Amino acid sequence: MQELCELIHASSTQFNHVNVATAFRRVLQMPRRGVSQDTVAKALRKLEESALQNIHDFDSQGIANTLHIMAKQRPKEKKIHGSWRECLRAGFQTPVEGKRDRWAD
Repeated sequence: MQELCELIHASSTQFNHVNVATAFRRVLQMPRRGVSQDTVAKALRKLEESALQNIHDFDSQGIANTLHIMAKQRPKEKKIHGSWRECLRAGFQTPVEGKRDRWAD
């Protein structure tokens, strides 16, 4: 887990939408023995930032899955991350031409 968190901190800005989704799943499924809660929380925040940078590469299912992952990893928080809320409110209203499951801003 420590190595994965370090990889996320070092490389998350280079992640594509598939890397982001895979890393989220791995972080949330791996045992956290020997890794501080703060380290894991910082890695998850980095993944959220990377997801926001790649939002237009996600199809509608990818967006739904990523929001679900984000919600599950913070079950006690009642609100969606502000940036995601803004993206959902402002964007995704116009389908991208030729891409059935893609949305333009």
